[in-house]
Amino acid sequence: MIYYNNICQLQTSHHDLDLMDRIKKAIPNQLSYARSFWAEHRQFAAIDADILKEVKDFLRWLEVLSLIKKVITPLPALILISEW
Repeated sequence: MIYYNNICQLQTSHHDLDLMDRIKKAIPNQLSYARSFWAEHRQFAAIDADILKEVKDFLRWLEVLSLIKKVITPLPALILISEW
């Protein structure tokens, strides 16, 4: 599995004028599709209890962050975890 960190090579978190160009160069259609529809495709795969527990925990985490209006929080956390 390939993990991406700062896939568009952005210098800051501020809006980048050429963001759309960077996205087109850095994220091929296949990757965009895979990231957008992974859950739908996962439904056809065999159930793995360990993975299912992790996904449920992750979704609960996102739900709590959403309710306390901190939805942006997962991004830095996910980057830290991927680097770990």
